[in-house]
Amino acid sequence: MSLQTEPQPTEEKKVNKKKIILIVVIIVVAAAIAAAAFAYMNAHITVNGQQISYSGDSDVETALTEQFYENGYVFNDPEMEQACVTYSIDTSGLDTESRLFSSLFHKEYEVTVEATVDTDKLEDYIDEWNETATESENATIDSDDNITAEVYGTVIDKEALLEAVTDDATGIDVTKYYEQPTVTQTDMEEAVAEKEEYLSWSATYENGFEITIPEDSIKITKKAKVKVDTSFLEESVDNLDDTYNTIGDAVSFTTTGGDTIELSGGYWGTKVDETTEIAYLEEAISNKETVTNREPQMAGQGGEIGNTYAEVSISQQHVWIYVDGEMVMESDCVSGEAGEHDTPTGAYYLLERKTDKVLVGEDYETEVNYWMRITWTGVGFHDASWRSSFGGNIYKTNGSHGCINLPASFAAKLFDVAYAGMPVLIY
Repeated sequence: MSLQTEPQPTEEKKVNKKKIILIVVIIVVAAAIAAAAFAYMNAHITVNGQQISYSGDSDVETALTEQFYENGYVFNDPEMEQACVTYSIDTSGLDTESRLFSSLFHKEYEVTVEATVDTDKLEDYIDEWNETATESENATIDSDDNITAEVYGTVIDKEALLEAVTDDATGIDVTKYYEQPTVTQTDMEEAVAEKEEYLSWSATYENGFEITIPEDSIKITKKAKVKVDTSFLEESVDNLDDTYNTIGDAVSFTTTGGDTIELSGGYWGTKVDETTEIAYLEEAISNKETVTNREPQMAGQGGEIGNTYAEVSISQQHVWIYVDGEMVMESDCVSGEAGEHDTPTGAYYLLERKTDKVLVGEDYETEVNYWMRITWTGVGFHDASWRSSFGGNIYKTNGSHGCINLPASFAAKLFDVAYAGMPVLIY
């Protein structure tokens, strides 16, 4: 039995195999070189978040500058940006030797950007812009409370925008520096609502009298402020006083002689203290506080006469003084000259007491020791040391200028008993 062996490759086949391997290696190397060259020629790197075609540092500066001018860096307005902003870009952080690998592996870079705003150019730009910009308009309201809405314009508030430009400012939204309307439709609507509150205000008194605010006394200003002219209160409170005033009303009185008489006129009685009441109502209106069951502030002296008073009879020319129902003193007197200076009759009360008073009239100036005022027109009790007699019919031909003249001793005693508010009944 014989053994057979496989044929060995020829030398020619070995050579062919080596050639094939060499060709493949050459092709791979050439492809790699071509790819690297393509990548080198088309390298892109990412700088500050932006992809940039990169062949040198100047590409970064140019690309970023173009992008800032297109999209804005300091301002969101490209035209404003180009007009007054310049940039200084520090590219020292870029690895220029490895830009190929940076491109292949998408490495990102950050560079320092310093923006400089030429404020003179910015002011000029704003001035030119504002020449053709639309002005904002406030909301308005007419006499029927119809509201016209505000208009938003494009005029730039130069001072505010210039103040916003700082060394590190970026992304400034210029539209936020447009001059805004100072009064909006909402402001006017709130003013109308406030006006309605005032119209619903009222002050009701215990006797049923009511005060409200007339609509024409309420105004809404151009600034959407509600103003209430309270001058109407003068008439309203005057009308209120008509329902409370008792001054001059008839007073029933029994004289020392036993006669019951009705005294009309004089100051006895009360009235609304209009100054105080108006002040109270003005505050209530200001606070929008409705007033109910109000008892007004009153002035004067009124009500029952009581049992302490001074009684004066013109016909009898006599004065009686009662304290707690007991007649404690009396005296003749001299009243105003009949037909010339008649002493007024009615129910009064003493307004003041003074010593050493100088009485001044058209044709006289007299000092008295004791003065007790009955009226603000100059009538009162006082001593008359120049008279030697009182009572009788003296008043008919030689009476006073309206005052009630008294003997000095009686005037001194009366002064001690009298007080402001003491009723004085003259008939």
